[in-house]
Parts: sequence; structure tokens; C-alpha cells
Amino acid sequence: MVSFTLNRLDVQVDEGLTVLEACTFYGIEIPTLCYYEGLQPYGGCRLCLVEIGQGENTKLVSSCTYPVEQGLVVRTNTKRVVNARKMMIELLVSICPQSKQIQDLASKYHVTKVRFPVRHEDCILCGRCVRMCKE
Repeated sequence: MVSFTLNRLDVQVDEGLTVLEACTFYGIEIPTLCYYEGLQPYGGCRLCLVEIGQGENTKLVSSCTYPVEQGLVVRTNTKRVVNARKMMIELLVSICPQSKQIQDLASKYHVTKVRFPVRHEDCILCGRCVRMCKE
């Protein structure tokens, strides 16, 4: 078992889990597009960002690729995390504004304006189809 801090709570999970899997185990919802159970973690969509570390030594990492470590400090809903997720959603809306999944994310995270040129692509760039065929 690995002990770490998740949103100010001391928790334990099995060794070898990612931060995303640990959060899911504890009922913490983290948005993802590229994550798919059974496929190798990809971290391409960057929606699953979480903040790790303490004090001024914090950084944003993709929770689907970052392994849980003993003593790790994870925060899933800081202002920095929320702003980074909003930026990623804004980029995704600019790429594929007609996607229901992206529209739902934009609504949930209150993304109402897009500062990037709209491209109207058909692909949301999650990479799942390519990885599914490859793996």
C-alpha cells in the first residue's frame, strides 16, 4: 500500500496505481478524454491535470500518467488546476465545437467564450482510436 495526501486527506491505495485511478477509487471526478481503461495511459488531452507538491514546488501533471508515490501531495481542484482545465476545454471547443462531449465539458466548467480561431474539425484529438488499433 502507498500512503499519500489527496485534497488534504491522508489516503492509501495499492502500489502501481496512477493518480487518476486513486482519485476514481476515492470518488473524486476528474475529466478525461484520452483515458480509456485497458489502454496504455496517454496524457494527451491534459484535462486530467492535478497539482502535486507543496509550497512553491508545485507542478501540474496529467493524473492518468502519473504514478502514486509514498508521501505525494495531490490537489485536484485548486484555482491553478481549474484554470488549466478551462484553457484546455476552450482549445478543444475551438477545434471541435460540434462535439457533444466537449460541449458538455464546456458547460460543466463554465467555458462560455473561446479566444482561439474555430476550426470545425470532426476529431476531438483524444487519440483513443489510434491507440485502440495499435494496442
